[in-house]
Amino acid sequence: MPICKRIGIFLEGDDDKRFFEKILKPFFSNFYPDYIFNIIRYRANKSDEIIKNYIKSFRDDECKIFFLRDFDRGPCYSEILNKTIECFEQLEEDEIFIVCKSIEGWYLAGVNDIFLRERGVNEHFEDTEKISKFGLKRLFPRGTTMTTIMINMLKDYDINIAIEKNQSLRRTINKFQNFR
Repeated sequence: MPICKRIGIFLEGDDDKRFFEKILKPFFSNFYPDYIFNIIRYRANKSDEIIKNYIKSFRDDECKIFFLRDFDRGPCYSEILNKTIECFEQLEEDEIFIVCKSIEGWYLAGVNDIFLRERGVNEHFEDTEKISKFGLKRLFPRGTTMTTIMINMLKDYDINIAIEKNQSLRRTINKFQNFR
């Protein structure tokens, strides 16, 4: 049987999808140049049963699966991992990638201080691991839409800086590179 040249990319929402398409997909394409990345947003009003069917379809075709989820307020990494496997039984542990705390930390990790200062943020971030959606929003002046800010963050995004500032991004990239 020929090897499946698709990777099922399961993401929570629009911000995750935007980040994957703009930052991770070009980066990962270096490691999987002949693969097609099929993105499925599993929190976009889709039931768990629909997502299980998508997973089964990828599994039946012997395709790779990349399932990204936020840590949010989870008690610990292993519990989030176990809850994900309980919900989606077909997933294997090495197919699950957990973002600590949320994808917003990954966005913030790749921007420089000039970008932040130009938008009224005078803080410097060495570690963005614990940045939440609401924590990121509080950094910027009221009336600023987060979607616009996040889109602008990706324009001059530096993945090398981001890997240094966010351990879960670094862990995800390392794990995906060895995802054979």
